[in-house]
Amino acid sequence: MGLWNRLGRRKGEETDASIDAEEDARIAGIAESLESEDIVTRWRAVRALGEIGEAAVLPLMKGLGDEDWCVRREAAVALGRMGPAAIPHLIGTFSHADDTMRQDAVRALRSLGSPAADALKEAAHYGDAAVRRGALEALGGFPAGDTFLEALADEDPGVRRCAIAGVRSSRDERGIKGVVALLRDPDEQVRALAADALAAFGETAVPSCIEALGDDEEDFRRRSAAVLARIGVPAVSPLSAALGDERPPVRRWAARVLGEIRAGEAIAPLIEALADPDREVRWHAGGALASIGAPVVAPLIETLGNGDEAARHRAMEALWRVGGVAAPALIDLTGGGDAESRRRSAIVLGEIGAPGATEALQALLQDADRDVRREAFEALEAIKARGNLA
Repeated sequence: MGLWNRLGRRKGEETDASIDAEEDARIAGIAESLESEDIVTRWRAVRALGEIGEAAVLPLMKGLGDEDWCVRREAAVALGRMGPAAIPHLIGTFSHADDTMRQDAVRALRSLGSPAADALKEAAHYGDAAVRRGALEALGGFPAGDTFLEALADEDPGVRRCAIAGVRSSRDERGIKGVVALLRDPDEQVRALAADALAAFGETAVPSCIEALGDDEEDFRRRSAAVLARIGVPAVSPLSAALGDERPPVRRWAARVLGEIRAGEAIAPLIEALADPDREVRWHAGGALASIGAPVVAPLIETLGNGDEAARHRAMEALWRVGGVAAPALIDLTGGGDAESRRRSAIVLGEIGAPGATEALQALLQDADRDVRREAFEALEAIKARGNLA
């Protein structure tokens, strides 16, 4: 009985070997078709190899490097169904593949799903930067937050770019500070991608970007400010609060960005910032109000009539910077109110050079207050010098 069992096993093993040999021969025959000059023949060969399974991984890898995109795409689809056996071969392409082949390998790895994730995370720490880049691109389809965060500090700019893309696509807010830091990266593309990613995060990126406004490096502050301007309205309230920051650079840039956003809700804090102890903050606040335009006129006119001496002076300067859009309200102010308001209105109208103010200013030449008459005369002379006096 034992002899028959041994003979039976040997016969089975010989049968298995025969089947394997036939399978190898079949694969080799199909693989030869990958050398054909005919695209359709190569495409059909890749399709047939894909139906065989794991044993056809190596010839399919050759198909992945084909010159025709249809063949490459079919090979990528087939490899994406192969399972773990294909993973090391696909990752291995990253070190020598061109962009097109790498993208097809990335597509195949993503199709393989979670079995590829751990291998890709390991590859993200590989010594070859090209492999790290490819691994991070492929991980874009997996939950790999920590891997992306670590790669933000990679020595290779291409890897940092991929890491930014990964943080952005995963919406991992833990990466915001790291991405903000890359606004000072020596690589221009890295800086641009970092700015795009932060703008995409929107409101959640605002606190970190505002914090960067206090940095010692001017370019870094400027780039952070540009991101805040792109975020727009969601940044207005935090920026308005930043006008009270203890650091002058933060207040300056906050005022500048609010001027770029032109949000009406920032008018009141910007008017308060006209009293800032820092001259540059005051200047940027005035510029921001001028950028907002017409909506700031009424609150500034109110300050011009009701504020203390310093506040009135700052309101005058701000109205002058607003320009012609403030002229109608200033003209109205010349017909009433206290003498000081009429005098200041005349001064600003002269500085603006508003031709429509001539009639109102001429009426002020008869004002009971001597200072009002003098400023009205000076304003008319200023308008005349500009050639605007009818």
